[in-house]
Amino acid sequence: MRSIFHPTDFSAASRIGFAHALRITLGAAGTLKIMHVAGGTEVDWSAHPGVRETLAQWGHLPPGSRREDVGRLGIRVKKVSRRDDDPLHGLLRYLERSPADLVVLATHRRRGLARWSAAMVAAPLTQQAAVTTLYLPEAVSGFVCSETGVVRLRRILFPVAAKPDPHLGLRAGMALAQLLGCEDGQALLYHVGPTMPSLRLPAVPGWRWERRLGAGEVVDGVVEAATAVAADLIVLVTAGHDGLLDALRGSITERIVSRAPCPVLAVPRQSGGTADD
Repeated sequence: MRSIFHPTDFSAASRIGFAHALRITLGAAGTLKIMHVAGGTEVDWSAHPGVRETLAQWGHLPPGSRREDVGRLGIRVKKVSRRDDDPLHGLLRYLERSPADLVVLATHRRRGLARWSAAMVAAPLTQQAAVTTLYLPEAVSGFVCSETGVVRLRRILFPVAAKPDPHLGLRAGMALAQLLGCEDGQALLYHVGPTMPSLRLPAVPGWRWERRLGAGEVVDGVVEAATAVAADLIVLVTAGHDGLLDALRGSITERIVSRAPCPVLAVPRQSGGTADD
C-alpha cells in the first residue's frame, strides 16, 4: 500500500476519509494523491484540511513547517483537480492513468451533487478499477482520530466463504493492521452457514483469531455481527454482481458498505475466479 488515492468532495465525511488516507500514507511511507472533481467551477482548496497543518496537529511536524518538511517524513502528497460533470467518471479515468494500491473514500447514504454514494461507487471501484478500497460510511468516525491521528484498530471482522478466495482479504486486513502499528487485537472470522471453510490464517504476533457461524441473509448477518462485536473494520473480498438480483439491488459489498457501522476494506478478487460476492 505505497500509493494511496483519496477522492474528496470537501464534505465533513471526506475530512474523516482524509485523516485515514494521510495516516495510512505515514505508516506506509508512501505517496498520497488527493483529488477533487468539480463540474466546471474553480477548486478552492482552502475548504480542504491542510496537510502540513494536520501533521503539525498530530505532532509529526512543528507548527509553521514548510512544504519540503513533509518529504522529510518519508511521504509525498499531491493535490489533483479535475473538471467533470460526473465525479465517478473523473475518478475512474484518473485511476486508469495513475493506478493506486489503495483508494480511501468517504461514502454517503444518499445521492447528491458532488457526493459519493455507496451504491454509486462501490461496484465500479472494485470491479472496473480493480483496486482495494477503504470505504468510510457516512456518520462513521473510523479507526483514525481526525484530531490526533491516533489509530484504534483492535477488532477486525472478516466475512468468509469458499468463493471468492477469502485469503486475499485475510492478508490485506492484517497487512493494514501491521502497517498502522497495531500490535494486538482480535480477528473474527464470520461465515453464514453450518461449517467454516478451511483457511490458512496469517500468523500475526499479538492478534487472536476467533470463528463465528451465522445463519440467514449474508448482509444482515455481517452488519449484525460487526455491530455485536463493535468491529473497527470489516474486510471483504468482492467479486461483483452475481446475477439479475444483485444487478437490481446491488452487490453484497455495496449493501454492506451502505449499512456498515464501521469502515469497510473491499479487496477485489484476482482475475479468473467465479463471481460469488
